[in-house]
Amino acid sequence: MKKTLFTIFLSLLFVFNFYLSISFAQDYTQWALPEGAKARLGKGNMNDIAYSPDGTQLAVASSIGVWIYDAQTTEELDLLTGQKAWVMGVEFSPDGQILASHGNGDNNIYLWDVNTRTRLHTLAHVKTWNAINSIVFSPVGQMLASCGSLDNTINLWNPKAGTLIRSIHHNASGEPSARALAFSPNGQILISQSIDKIIFWDIETYNPIRTLTVPNERINAIALSPDGQTLAGTTAKRIYLWNTNTGTIKHTMETPLEYSQIIFSPNGQFLLQIAQGSPLHIWDVKTGKYVTPISAGLGGRVLGVKAPTLKLHGSTAWAFTPDRQTLALANGGGGNIELWDVNTFSLLKQQYIYGHTDIVHSVAFSPDGKIIASGHADSYIRFWDAATGEFKSILTGHKRNVRSVTFFNLTEPILVSAGIDGEVVFWDYNALLRSSGTSVLRIIETGDMHTQVISRVDVSQDGKRLASASHDKTVSLWNAETGEHLHTLAEGNRLVKNVVFSPDGQTLASSSDAVYLWNTNTGTLLHSLKRGDFFFGGDSIAFSPDGKRLASTFVSDAIAFPIPPWDGVHLWDATTGVLLRSIRMEEPSSLTFSSDGKIIVTGDSDGSIHLWDINTGTQLHTYKEAHKGGHVTELAFSPDRHILASSGSDGTVLLWNVDVGTLEPEHFPEDVNGDGVVNIHDLVLVAQSFGDAYNPDADVNNDGVINILDLVQIANALQE
Repeated sequence: MKKTLFTIFLSLLFVFNFYLSISFAQDYTQWALPEGAKARLGKGNMNDIAYSPDGTQLAVASSIGVWIYDAQTTEELDLLTGQKAWVMGVEFSPDGQILASHGNGDNNIYLWDVNTRTRLHTLAHVKTWNAINSIVFSPVGQMLASCGSLDNTINLWNPKAGTLIRSIHHNASGEPSARALAFSPNGQILISQSIDKIIFWDIETYNPIRTLTVPNERINAIALSPDGQTLAGTTAKRIYLWNTNTGTIKHTMETPLEYSQIIFSPNGQFLLQIAQGSPLHIWDVKTGKYVTPISAGLGGRVLGVKAPTLKLHGSTAWAFTPDRQTLALANGGGGNIELWDVNTFSLLKQQYIYGHTDIVHSVAFSPDGKIIASGHADSYIRFWDAATGEFKSILTGHKRNVRSVTFFNLTEPILVSAGIDGEVVFWDYNALLRSSGTSVLRIIETGDMHTQVISRVDVSQDGKRLASASHDKTVSLWNAETGEHLHTLAEGNRLVKNVVFSPDGQTLASSSDAVYLWNTNTGTLLHSLKRGDFFFGGDSIAFSPDGKRLASTFVSDAIAFPIPPWDGVHLWDATTGVLLRSIRMEEPSSLTFSSDGKIIVTGDSDGSIHLWDINTGTQLHTYKEAHKGGHVTELAFSPDRHILASSGSDGTVLLWNVDVGTLEPEHFPEDVNGDGVVNIHDLVLVAQSFGDAYNPDADVNNDGVINILDLVQIANALQE
């Protein structure tokens, strides 16, 4: 059976072409980098696209900012940054002079001068944290309308002045809030949609004209025809077409897509229904009849292969070109844009924007340090030049999300990858570079032993054993050379997130509700590492280079302990299982050791990277919010240990020059005693300084007086 599967896999595997001729400059890898970063690999997710009215520029909303491209050549022109979170939407003003952008988890709207690409205005939709759902310019651009996800407010702005004109409430009683907006062609009516109703507003009086509802159904999206005579709305079961003048229903169509977006063709003859991972469906507006599906995503070509891929990732963004003759469908993770003729619904061509990527789950350096491999949620493994940051190629083979990539080196370097498809693949790295011969050495099918997702794999340094962690709460040990199953290691009551071998290969660590240490020869449990009943193992574990210590992230279990004390990193004696030190930090997600074992590097759910002194627990340095709007998924040092690579859920890999020998402890004003930790001892020292001779260290807020305000600042730091 395994031989048959192996043959099938090889027959489906596409030829790998490593050295691509890439026409664009590499400078974009340096644009708008976080402070301290050397280069950025990848451009983040592609969340939305918009063509400038003159058709010369293409704006792409991504997880790291707004990319501006030459619409014809796809050359990078600029990267607009400064938003607090992922950019989810972009919109050009009708005259093409202003670009508006908005994101998730960010209550601001950003207005950019298209000519200078500088920020004109920042519009605060609400004063509290929120996400903007929709922005739309009026037909002549004198007004910009926005709505948020939680505040029930529709704001009308003067985009040139950056001032608020008027606020109106979609629902007088509060929730639910407006989710989408549309202007009539003459700009006199604004249409707002929430999950329970659609409201037509008179822009001059700001009063509602008409309200449309769909009893017992949730409205997911709306679209207005180019002539303004027909409004389309979609629910989980149906598409409704209303006459906008009378509010009567013209047609009701049963839909195959539960959640979707809809747009009209430029001539208003067709309605297009789009959902990620599904074909695009075409409906005749006049008759309400289904016309045809378009296999959006099937036209894609994978870089580095000679044959087309048949993977259907669907479209994450869409836009009509200014001439209204072409529909652009963007594959957010793959970075390709399909151009379709809107009259014949035929594929015209593929337009590639290199470097846009889906979530990065894992990152690893090749043994020679020249190549970085990254595993992505879109099922691809990407290769990057470690020196220049240049995108090299894509490796295909996994059917679904690639959760783990790792290298080991025997007589020849080998790449091991694992996906949630249950396959662990061993690749001949040199064969991949040569683009010749069979690159797959062997495949381990884990489905017989694991019943759920493979979250991580690791290979012992001698290449003899493979460990796989699964969401089925078990760990499996395999003979890496033959694929033979050796042991199943029973875990606790939670899914297993990670596994890692000790440097000598004699011990395996795994993390779930605790950190477990196993004898790899016998499969017996050596230690269960847990501090109290209200902590459980986090996303990451790592052995020190000498194998004597083990570091593990942990998070507080709010179910077992309603008011958890704190999250952080535990440092254990790997032989005895004794807890040596704990480092406090919020929601850690990844960690690794420096080459000398003296520094622990951690990543968190805020996208920040921290460096800690292993002996004192002192924080040495922080790269604040390095990965925008998401957590740091993995950290890896290059073989020479000079370059640190961090991967994130923003779809990028960042490279850092880390010289651990020059790092000095960071000092925070709240850390009065200078031990690297803000705690009760600092409060005591400040309290003891009340009325004594002036102590500059105890004057936390540096106002020249030591008083209750200094205690408050420390107390606030304790809660952060």
